[in-house]
Amino acid sequence: MLPTSLALPEQFNFPVGLEPIYHNGKELPKKDGQFVVNLRTNEPISIVGGQYVAHDYNHFWEPLIEGIDMSGIDLSNATAKFTNIRNGAGMKAVITIPNDDVSNIVGEAMALGIGVLTSHDGSLKYEVSAYNIRLACLNGLWRMAESTSAKFKHTLGTNPERISTVASAWPMALRQDTVVYNHMRELSLHPSVAEAFLARNLCVTHTKRETKVNKKWLNKMLSLHDTYRATMGDTAWALYNAITDYGTHVDTDNIRGDVGQRAVRQEKDAQTLVRGSAWKDLIKYEELEQQVVA
Repeated sequence: MLPTSLALPEQFNFPVGLEPIYHNGKELPKKDGQFVVNLRTNEPISIVGGQYVAHDYNHFWEPLIEGIDMSGIDLSNATAKFTNIRNGAGMKAVITIPNDDVSNIVGEAMALGIGVLTSHDGSLKYEVSAYNIRLACLNGLWRMAESTSAKFKHTLGTNPERISTVASAWPMALRQDTVVYNHMRELSLHPSVAEAFLARNLCVTHTKRETKVNKKWLNKMLSLHDTYRATMGDTAWALYNAITDYGTHVDTDNIRGDVGQRAVRQEKDAQTLVRGSAWKDLIKYEELEQQVVA
């Protein structure tokens, strides 16, 4: 039985089905598309291809929670935050589980975070990833390692046993990430270097004609960076937290369009950045890996 705190909210807990599309009174062939429909309200959610198989969100959610529970991870104090994407067409969730082991190593309150993305229209593939969370700011500290042990997609499907096998490796993998945190805390980074990095690798607008620095975006990131520099100093750790803060929190007061879509985009931007070669070169990640191996 699912812990009450991890049950799907009503807005996501609805049955779905497929219905044909009609044009000028004629039913279109399935290969030309079909509706995914919320069977509770009979409202179309999206249009999908002819081979699409419709599953409600619980089809994936319940086996996921069961598999995590089977892995030995304690869910008694777990909580979950859900984000609605395009009126139920997609779902983003973050499970937060207090982690005393990592907290003791890092010296501040930490949690094991489990991020979940899925959708009814194929815009988001089913994906689950594990990472540490700083409870002081709720920043998701996304992993830089290439290891796939803390991430899986739909290939594990709805098999709790297989999910359990993957999830059982998460605590150790996330414990190892604390070595990188301590490294970044000791690595000095001049503010001008941090600004140049953001201007070149994140705060960029692409058009057909050119790629240019988005100064408004850059100024917001510099302000965020200054906030972390005030307590963390001119370090890689401060810049990393500014980046992960951006990827975790959405300024809902200044957004046009779907907040859920923006949340996914910002998270992906931040994740891609900290896993990329530019960031790893900046923090001398390969040197750190060699020291750990040695």
